[in-house]
Amino acid sequence: MRFERRRRVLPDDAVETGTPARSASSERPREEPPRNYAEAAAQARERALHTLFPLRWWSISLVVAACLLGVGGCIALHLLAERIAPPLPQEAVTWLQLGAAGSPGRWLASTLLTLSAAAAAFVYSLRRHRLDDYHGRYRMWIWMAIACLLFGLAETTGLPGLVRAACQLAGERAGVQGALVWSIAVGTVAGAIGVRLFFEIRRCGSAVAALLFAVLGFSTAAATLHGWPVAWNAQTAPLVGRGAWLAGYAMVVLTFLLYGRHVQLDVTGVRVTAAKKKKQAKPAKREKTAAATSSEAEARAAKPALRLRTDLEPPDIAEPKQEAPTWRSEGEQPAEENPAVVGSTHKPKKLSKAERRRMRREARMAS
Repeated sequence: MRFERRRRVLPDDAVETGTPARSASSERPREEPPRNYAEAAAQARERALHTLFPLRWWSISLVVAACLLGVGGCIALHLLAERIAPPLPQEAVTWLQLGAAGSPGRWLASTLLTLSAAAAAFVYSLRRHRLDDYHGRYRMWIWMAIACLLFGLAETTGLPGLVRAACQLAGERAGVQGALVWSIAVGTVAGAIGVRLFFEIRRCGSAVAALLFAVLGFSTAAATLHGWPVAWNAQTAPLVGRGAWLAGYAMVVLTFLLYGRHVQLDVTGVRVTAAKKKKQAKPAKREKTAAATSSEAEARAAKPALRLRTDLEPPDIAEPKQEAPTWRSEGEQPAEENPAVVGSTHKPKKLSKAERRRMRREARMAS
């Protein structure tokens, strides 16, 4: 109650005395909080997002080299697990194998897909501002990011087993083999994503090449695991197949990075175009071309240049307008040919209908 009365009384006193009201909190000096960071921290906080995205060729090469180095490290751990298995229990080194659940290969695959999802989200943030995208094709990058996150979830969890069991159940009820339904579903989803991504990045040749390498890696992995066309043994098949699969993920990261670089250069107005070499004309052809050019120049010089009359010309340059002859009747003559006006004694010549028609036409043209 005391604070409420004070809040009401202070404005009334201020109105009576004509002085501004002061609150109890304004009388105390404000203490600034202690600063624990330098000004560089505030500048780093204001840094734009595109500065974190690799733009130069050497930076993109370093990122892809780190991804491929991680793939090589997972393969080395797989080989190491096979060598140290006899002295150690098999259960202790199983997680080092590429095909095992919870292996470093699974973690690397999830990390690469997360990087791909982040790159897709960045491309979407720029691509949605394109002026000629009237149909909203930029929205595919949202679905691309979601697909990368779902594939990363499938790499680290048991989601593929659940989906495969659902496909087998649907195949049994439809009278089709469950493995065939699973293969058709995976092929349809992968093909739709690949084709849509190709039509989106077709203007960037380097990104298209990286996408082709990714498709090659995934195809090699699928052929190796299914024994097409050569059946690998039980020890080599997971090594080759899973290694090619991880390399395909690395190529997907490279594809998104290259297309992101292309979009950034397009936003800033920098376009990289290959210089086309002009073919030199033969001497005889050059002579014919020179002769034709000289003849055209002579013809233009001989022909007088046409001068168009406009109403925008100044009075001193514009030509005097010709007055149209006025005709009173069909039998009367103009003033220049009338003997009463000119003062001549000879009889004026009578004009024919064709001549009068021609003169009327010339008068209309002159007016």
